[in-house]
Amino acid sequence: SNCECCIVPCSGSAAPQLSKSQKKRLAQKEKAKRAEAEEEAARELARQMGTATVETSEPEKEQIDWNKKARNLKKKLRQIEQLKESGKDLSDEQKAKVASEAQIRREIEDAEKRAASQ
Repeated sequence: SNCECCIVPCSGSAAPQLSKSQKKRLAQKEKAKRAEAEEEAARELARQMGTATVETSEPEKEQIDWNKKARNLKKKLRQIEQLKESGKDLSDEQKAKVASEAQIRREIEDAEKRAASQ
């Protein structure tokens, strides 16, 4: 009869035989569970102590993200300007990109404000 631990029939008396890759995956899962438990314990300790050790790194990360977003949007804006200057017939996708110029300018302004306020 098949047991829960094995695909092949077994008596259930012996531990299931795992392949090398199965053992490796199992070890990775266990390691991830331990890391998650440690993070949760650190968060709980921070809550009990009234400190925000976990949260202190997040605003820096968020600021970097807003700066990165602004750079990416500026890159899109440069691409739009190149398309407009090319004078070539534009594909529908390129026309949509050019049409989004005003929205991208607003998003750049917003991202720069958020980056500056962090």
